[in-house]
Amino acid sequence: MTITVHGVGMVTAPDLEMQRIQTSFFLKGLAMTGGALLITQLGVRRAERDSLRLPRS
Repeated sequence: MTITVHGVGMVTAPDLEMQRIQTSFFLKGLAMTGGALLITQLGVRRAERDSLRLPRS
């Protein structure tokens, strides 16, 4: 989706400001996709899961 929408918009944008906006959206989507891929391949480590739990009272 990111490559299709923002990648094409990045190349065909009518003015420089819109081109920069589309480029930033494209890079944001690329970074989020990479982060999701890392999480799916490496998983969440036990220490990180434990630190997210609420302390028992």
